[in-house]
Amino acid sequence: MEHLIKAVQATDVKFDDAKGTVTAVIATLGVVDKDGDVTLPGFFGEQDTAIVWAHDRSHLIGKGRIFEDGDEAKFDGAFFLDTIEGREKYLTTKAMGTLQEWSYGFRLKEGGYSFGDHDGRQVRYLQPNPVDKSPGTDVDEVSPVLVGAGEGTRTLAMKSGPSLRGAGRTGRRRSRVAVRTSRPNQDAARRRRQAVGSRSRGETPRGKDQAGRRSGDVRHPCRRTARARPGTRPHRRIRVDP
Repeated sequence: MEHLIKAVQATDVKFDDAKGTVTAVIATLGVVDKDGDVTLPGFFGEQDTAIVWAHDRSHLIGKGRIFEDGDEAKFDGAFFLDTIEGREKYLTTKAMGTLQEWSYGFRLKEGGYSFGDHDGRQVRYLQPNPVDKSPGTDVDEVSPVLVGAGEGTRTLAMKSGPSLRGAGRTGRRRSRVAVRTSRPNQDAARRRRQAVGSRSRGETPRGKDQAGRRSGDVRHPCRRTARARPGTRPHRRIRVDP
């Protein structure tokens, strides 16, 4: 079955910040939409589906159920507020208000459509199966979008959970600060290790000896004599007159 997309415009928006749920009208039955289709009662029936962002299935942000209510097809679901993306997309949908439009991706089943005349205009009817009256479509996903193709759709209510303000952006800012300060700390630690290692090996800075003299100075070898070993006498210093 071919995967199709149909978008609809949202109006009459209501919000209730509590649980992160959303109720939206995704189709108005019996009217010609912007695609030249007329959706008939029974086309959707009742079925579960997912919420994705702008029909991008790699951005799964919620789930819910589609059902028909009078001359409208509605979607009743919830965003995944436990995920950063689900929370962000919920806040975007809520902030859009009456500008928010909805769309759904679907596949037509056998007997799910026909062509005919509607008020003197040739249209495609989206309909239930004419034999067993089963739904004429499988709805794969519902999406909040910018521009819709349908008529008379709207977000009826939205409920949200606790705010995640600053959760993602602050974490990223802190990580950047950590990267900036780690290199100087590493360099300082490396210099300290090198200094400690040089002292433990008895090394001296280049160009100077342990007494602080430059490498060209003359020094009597006996001055470096340490404690005398048992049974031996220490060397005496010999003065040499010019």
